[in-house]
Amino acid sequence: MHPGVRVSAARPRPGVVYSWAMRRLPAVLLLVAAPLLAEDPWYADYQRGLDALQRGDSASAVSYFQSAVQKRPESSVRAKTYGMVYIQYFPYFYMGKAYYLGGRYSDALNAFATEERYGEINRVSLAFQEMRDLRQQANDRLKRPPDRKPPTGDQPGTSSQGPTRTGPQEVTAVERADVKRRNLLFVANALLDQQKYEEAIVEFEKVFAIFPGDPEATAGIEKARKVLDERRMAEQRRAISRLLSGVPQAFAAGNYRAVRDAANAVLAIDPAHREAAQWLRKVEEVERAATMEKMNLRDLVRSGLANYFDGRYREAVVSLEAALARDRLNATCRFFLGCSYAAIYLVSGEEDREALSNAEQEFRQLAQSSPTFRIDSSYISPQILEIYRRVTGLP
Repeated sequence: MHPGVRVSAARPRPGVVYSWAMRRLPAVLLLVAAPLLAEDPWYADYQRGLDALQRGDSASAVSYFQSAVQKRPESSVRAKTYGMVYIQYFPYFYMGKAYYLGGRYSDALNAFATEERYGEINRVSLAFQEMRDLRQQANDRLKRPPDRKPPTGDQPGTSSQGPTRTGPQEVTAVERADVKRRNLLFVANALLDQQKYEEAIVEFEKVFAIFPGDPEATAGIEKARKVLDERRMAEQRRAISRLLSGVPQAFAAGNYRAVRDAANAVLAIDPAHREAAQWLRKVEEVERAATMEKMNLRDLVRSGLANYFDGRYREAVVSLEAALARDRLNATCRFFLGCSYAAIYLVSGEEDREALSNAEQEFRQLAQSSPTFRIDSSYISPQILEIYRRVTGLP
């Protein structure tokens, strides 16, 4: 203990200590909460200004933009807000729009000049074009003489139609509509930049309520829908790839139900998907072949001919091949098998070259194994007979 310090031996009363702490509690809480009371960032004021401008509240918009430039004075075509989020930051341009909407044309021109000095807006052609148009309109209004009539009463500044307007001329309804249109387009294009395509379409469609068929809004909607379509197609391709990834293994394992379910799910997404349709045909052919094994030769031939004359050429192929597997010299089976393949080729618009090759192979083998074979050609298509005769040379 230091000899110059006098310490009282009496202990402080509990009530006194509590009273002292409570008197100092607000100061302690203020120190703790000080970081939480920090002012809003510049981009929050900037967004509030844009919202106020869209509502047509020019005075509030100017106030918010002024607050934003106090915190961040430099314009930027790609200003970082938080994280990895970037926005176009043209506060003086939109401040000028707000001034223009409020009839403060000189202030609007000063704000536009400041924006142009930063040089960032020159990199965004649409915004620069809009600023140039508004600047020209502001100059025109400043040059236009006030619309006054000679006073007729004793009081100065009065006329037969009431007080003469001496302040800046009011913005017309058409001009207000155009400002609203430009604000909507700005919001919509900003949503496009943020890849919020559904929301962008909603904002673009609001422009049509003011200017039906607006070309810029139409182009924006087309762009957004194109991206959405591309996304949807990409997602469909991924879904189809997932569905078909296990099909070969399932088919090899004889799990035909899984193959059929996957193929049908793919066709529900894309009804024209060729690979899924081919897997279905393979399953059907295998299942028919299993059924054919239980049939005798005579029934197989009858089934093949019935399918052929009913126009079910692929089913005919399955039955007739099963019959030929049991009787390789059956000329009738081989002839109609070749006809079935030829019919598949013709029905495909002569694009299924594999079917044509199979038809020619069957007809060629028929000519070698049964050179004296004859058939009543009145039941056969002339186009199929032409293929048959070209390959075999038989009548």
